Amino acid sequence: MLKRIARSPQKTANIEYAGNPEYKGYEACPPGYAVSVVPGKRFTAIPFDFSNIAASGTSKKRYTLSTGFHFVALQINAYGVNHGSTTENMNFTVLIRDEFTSQDLTKDPVHAKCITGSGKRPYNMPYPYRFLGGTTITVEIKNLDSGNAIDVYFVLIGYEEPATA
Repeated sequence: MLKRIARSPQKTANIEYAGNPEYKGYEACPPGYAVSVVPGKRFTAIPFDFSNIAASGTSKKRYTLSTGFHFVALQINAYGVNHGSTTENMNFTVLIRDEFTSQDLTKDPVHAKCITGSGKRPYNMPYPYRFLGGTTITVEIKNLDSGNAIDVYFVLIGYEEPATA
């Protein structure tokens, strides 16, 4: 039998946004957004911001984790706009790679709308994925729009856990 858990009023979380102190203390998420927070674990969001990806072009960004912590990814979010404007453009593919295992998280690049729809809600991964401490995460974005350069804001959402020997 499932037990219903009462929710407490929304609180401000001490968010480590990939080490950027500018984001500390922001709300865990806006009203209506669901973020999986695991008690006793440090909530972490790792952003990959891509600016001015040329029409039909490809861009890669890398993030190397601290050796003292593993990162467990629970959710993905991505949002794209035409470069220099606020016009939504979700016509791109995403490929995430764990460089430690030399494995891509998906067999092929996945269209952004298949992962995050319009980018207004995060995508809950089918199962948590653990990136080991010290590994490099690579995200590759391919712009499928042949007429416009785009800016893409991509984030992995999860928590850090101490790496144990």
